[in-house]
Amino acid sequence: MQRFADASEQETALPGWEQRYMQLGRGAFEGAVKIASFGHISIIEETMKVSIGQTTSPPPDSIAIVLPLHASGGGLINGQQRHDKAFLHVGGHEITAVGKEDCHAYYILIERVALPEFDPRRFSGVMPVSAYPETPYMAGWLAALMSAASDTAQRAPGQLDTIIPGLVTDRVSEMVSYAGRGADPAPLRGTFAYSVFSRARHVIDESDETFLSVAAIAQQIGIPAYILRSAFQQVTGMTPRAWLRQRALDRARRAMLAPDLARRGVSHIAMECGFFHLGRFSAYYAETFGEPPARTIRRVMEGRAA
Repeated sequence: MQRFADASEQETALPGWEQRYMQLGRGAFEGAVKIASFGHISIIEETMKVSIGQTTSPPPDSIAIVLPLHASGGGLINGQQRHDKAFLHVGGHEITAVGKEDCHAYYILIERVALPEFDPRRFSGVMPVSAYPETPYMAGWLAALMSAASDTAQRAPGQLDTIIPGLVTDRVSEMVSYAGRGADPAPLRGTFAYSVFSRARHVIDESDETFLSVAAIAQQIGIPAYILRSAFQQVTGMTPRAWLRQRALDRARRAMLAPDLARRGVSHIAMECGFFHLGRFSAYYAETFGEPPARTIRRVMEGRAA
């Protein structure tokens, strides 16, 4: 199991996935990822203590079964509030998700070569598969498999490698069959709010976001500012101004965690990210990440020296 103290570190923990995590909740980040791999199949467990906004896409030519444990009440996916027990996420298709605090999920990642009957033309990028009768028990089953694999690997290496892939493939094949028969609600297609958010994010990605205003974003995508505000609220749970501030804090955090950039100091990094009131920046930063920016830089530079 890998443990992480920052969202930007954990976003790289799932091999082959295209992901970007941005901390939205307050307080020190605590997360962990545990992976058990068996050839064409991987079982993954992920936890995160604070709320995270993420764009995520499984590896191309793969299928991910996502089993969120909704202890904190579900989350937003592509602008929709969801409480489903399981999703099928086709590799190469990006979604935007916002989870609440204490997120906990299991994933089954399976290469499509192991599911020759899978026809991607029958599926959207992401769709619920909660109608599968075994869904309520799947997370517990996967936890038991991971535990058994860990214990057996120490006593008899390789013994379960020929058993677990077949068991998991059978379950995934059944879940895909249920989804393909339309037993669940309609696929999660992007809402109008999500399309507005996606266009706005493209503008932000292509711009010097340090001085980008909400009005300027709305003007560039040709919509009134109030529609942009409504779309951001629906997709991220935040106003665009608050989201832009969190994004700027995320940029600052990533810079401070990189030794070559951290040596520039708090003031320089803050101004590069659009914060010109150092006291206010330090307060926002400490509130979000659970430590003042000077402490982050000191810790990073001391670690480099060591």
